[in-house]
Amino acid sequence: MCSAALFAAAIIPPLLAAWGPDPSGLAVLRRPEPGAAVEVPPFRDWLTGFVPPNIVKAAADGALLPLVGCTSLFAFALRRTSAQPRETLLRACGAIAESMFVLLKWILALAPAGVFACRRSRGDQEIARPARLPTLTGLSAPVVLARLPRTVPRSPYRV
Repeated sequence: MCSAALFAAAIIPPLLAAWGPDPSGLAVLRRPEPGAAVEVPPFRDWLTGFVPPNIVKAAADGALLPLVGCTSLFAFALRRTSAQPRETLLRACGAIAESMFVLLKWILALAPAGVFACRRSRGDQEIARPARLPTLTGLSAPVVLARLPRTVPRSPYRV
């Protein structure tokens, strides 16, 4: 690891000197834009932004940091509950995870058929015509579909 750092320290400066950034481009980046002052929100607003007012909306918007913060708080609160409600909730989450794995297995089982149908309807003709090669989609589909049950992963959440 030390040799990689020494190699980079020896090689990078000459490379930057030879192909460094354009000075006029750097001047544009260093020049402040008029009216571009950014107001930083107070720490209180930043901290309260970790807990979303609507968890479903935060998940739909893709706001992962507030979602992880809310999930962490929920997990800490769940540890403080008694064993019976906690086990009920954990069994429900395990059932949801198991059903999602079954759904994923169905999607993975049907995906090759959809790919082959799309390939058969559009792509084979354009690919096979210039080389005058026969299309292999119809021949390879049974081979791939026959091997599929062995390639679909099993769920680690067996009850």
